[in-house]
Amino acid sequence: MLKIRLRRMGSRHRPFYRVVVSDSRRVPTAAALEVVGYYDPRKKPVTLKLDIDRVDHWMSNGAQPSKVVRKLVDQARVSAAEAPAAEEAPAAKEAPAAKETPAAKEAPAEAAAAEDEASTDEAEANAEASTDEAKATSDEAPAEAAPDEVASDEETKDGAESA
Repeated sequence: MLKIRLRRMGSRHRPFYRVVVSDSRRVPTAAALEVVGYYDPRKKPVTLKLDIDRVDHWMSNGAQPSKVVRKLVDQARVSAAEAPAAEEAPAAKEAPAAKETPAAKEAPAEAAAAEDEASTDEAEANAEASTDEAKATSDEAPAEAAPDEVASDEETKDGAESA
């Protein structure tokens, strides 16, 4: 028979729990078939994370949750149902702010267009500066190479005279 139960983890006086699916005939510390969540009652607020889909899967396959796990699953379902409602509340708060005058709506659009033009001008200026630097570097490179060539020519002349 399969059981969904808590497995105590952590050190002495600092427990946290994993919610595991395991064979009921084995000791609680034996290898589990699957870890479906965790529970940490010491944190404020209490941390509870369960994969409800996997819990439902195992329960449909005959796994029996312990009393504590049954309560935790119910809490997780309630908090999961409240989460979408909490996400809708900020959207409702933003709706009154969106009811501004048409002139107020145009001002941010004009500011955004001005910023786009400014960034385009900066990009063009940076591109011109990089090409100017590349030209200056290419102009300087042959001037630096010429003294080396002269030195090598002088060395060959000296080598030819000494031979």
